[in-house]
Amino acid sequence: MKTFVWCLVGFSLVISLMACAKPPVILDRVLAKNATTGKRTDVKIRHEPTKKFGSVNVILPGEALEIRLSSMGNPMLAEQTLVYWRDGDGVGWTTNLDLPYDQSVAEKNTP
Repeated sequence: MKTFVWCLVGFSLVISLMACAKPPVILDRVLAKNATTGKRTDVKIRHEPTKKFGSVNVILPGEALEIRLSSMGNPMLAEQTLVYWRDGDGVGWTTNLDLPYDQSVAEKNTP
């Protein structure tokens, strides 16, 4: 009987610890906001190691769009992503952005 009680206590402890574990943050979309006075075209976001990408044709001034990344079943491993866009004059721009790895990235409308 004592063995059964100890097994039950141990099992309950394991189940409790599993319930407290944080699930991993899965990045599947990016909120891109155009904070300029001109429209931005050909907006593309690419995650290098996994080759996940997302794009939109245009983001109007002061507007924001969610860009979904293609799903390839691989976890996001890098800490940066490449962002490409064209300004109102048709000039292409590229920049690297840091990717957050904490729970704040999962909050709604967090850029």
